[in-house]
Amino acid sequence: ASTPAAVAPATATVPAANAAIPTNTAPAVIPTNPSGCTDSASFVADVTVPDNTPFSQQEPFVKTWRLRNNGTCAWNANYSLTFSNGEQMGAPASAPLAYTPSGETLDLSIDLTSPTRDGAFVGNFELRNANCEAIPVDNGKYLWVAIVVGEAVTVELPPGNSGGSPVSPPAAPVSGGPCAYTTNADFVNQ
Repeated sequence: ASTPAAVAPATATVPAANAAIPTNTAPAVIPTNPSGCTDSASFVADVTVPDNTPFSQQEPFVKTWRLRNNGTCAWNANYSLTFSNGEQMGAPASAPLAYTPSGETLDLSIDLTSPTRDGAFVGNFELRNANCEAIPVDNGKYLWVAIVVGEAVTVELPPGNSGGSPVSPPAAPVSGGPCAYTTNADFVNQ
């Protein structure tokens, strides 16, 4: 997706110290959102670290999502990217968003570190509004980072979906319970 030359995308970088460093210039007085405005986001692109990017153990990296504010409320520092579930990878629990008016894009970055063990890992994040309510992203609610550490099998994500797409990535495998993994000996023999 491209942004017209006259409108630079808003950018927020969230260092490990959990402080936002926006590179766009917000107005001197940030307008108050009107009552009844709506919150909505659209995933535009994985700017960095596409799904199943390989890493070594404990390798630092920066994940950047490009998002469009397609609601009628402007995003401001009262809005946040919040870790929800999966592998946290050193992400802050929550980080504020940079000022992003309706219709504009935001490049949202967080500093992460790959886990200390080999495997395929997914970390799910939510955008939250000033009332701490999850903001829908397309037809879903998660933005995610999916990486592979060492010699592991990649995480199978729904086709055509990436980052903040309508379908959430699969949860990490769980042992035991009604959906426990079992092998099919006939299939293995074939």
